[in-house]
Amino acid sequence: MSRTIKLLSTEVKTNTEAINVSSAKLVRVWNCLNTGKIKITHKTALGATVGTITFQFQDELFIQKAPTDTLEQDGGADAVGFTSVAFT
Repeated sequence: MSRTIKLLSTEVKTNTEAINVSSAKLVRVWNCLNTGKIKITHKTALGATVGTITFQFQDELFIQKAPTDTLEQDGGADAVGFTSVAFT
C-alpha cells in the first residue's frame, strides 16, 4: 500500500535517552541497527509508560503520541531514526 508522508523534522538518532522528536504528534520510527530487534518505549511527559513495541532490522513504524510524550529505544548507539511526520 502506497502512502504519502509530509516531513516535519529532520531525522534524529539517539542512544537510549528519551526524546519528544520536535514535539511531534506522529513519528516515523526506523530500525537502522544492522542486526537484531529494537524495543521502543512510549512514555508520558511525567515518565509513565504508555506502551512498548519491538520490531526487526530495517522495519519502520508510525507512532502517534502527544507532543510532550517521549520515545526511547534500547538498541544502543544510533540504532533508531526518529522523524516527525504527517500523513497527507
